[in-house]
Amino acid sequence: CTEHAGDDETLQQHLAKAESTATQLDADIEFLAWELRPWELDKGLVTAIDTYAREWSNHFRIAIDVHVSPIDEGRLPAQAALSLYRIAQEALNNVAKHGQATRVGVILEQREERVGLVIEDNGRGFDAIRMHAGPRDQRLGLAGMRERADLVSGTIDIESVPGRGTTVIVQV
Repeated sequence: CTEHAGDDETLQQHLAKAESTATQLDADIEFLAWELRPWELDKGLVTAIDTYAREWSNHFRIAIDVHVSPIDEGRLPAQAALSLYRIAQEALNNVAKHGQATRVGVILEQREERVGLVIEDNGRGFDAIRMHAGPRDQRLGLAGMRERADLVSGTIDIESVPGRGTTVIVQV
C-alpha cells in the first residue's frame, strides 16, 4: 500500500500504520476463532491432543510423554471432543503456571464406550483441601475443567499431593 503514496511521507506513515493494524487484527481474529474451536480438532481428537501436547512441551521446555490410542471418533460427539481438548489445555497450562514439573505424561485412550484422558505431572502438587478453601481465582482452572466434564456427562478426578505432583483423570 505504501508504494501508492508516492513521496508523501505523512501518507506513507499513515498507510504503514493502517497496514500494520490490519495485519494485527487478522492475527487476533484468527486466534479468537482458534480459541472458539481449535482447527486441530478437524483432524480428530487423537491428532489434536498429540499435536497440542508436543507443541506445549516445546514452548514450555517441559519433557512430555504422549500416548494416544486410536479411538472411535465417529461415535464421540463434537462437544465431548472439544471438552476433552480444553481440559487437556487447562491441565497442561496449570502445570506450566503452577506445577514446576520437569516431566508430564498424557494418555488418551478408549475402553469400551468411554474415552479416557489422563494428565500426570511430577511437579509440586497441592493440598486439595486448602485449595478448595483458598481464593476463588486460584480454583478457576479446576472449576472450569469440572464444568467441561459435566457438560458432556463425564467424570473428572483430580489427585494431588504436595511435593508429589498432580494427576487429572477424565472419563467421557
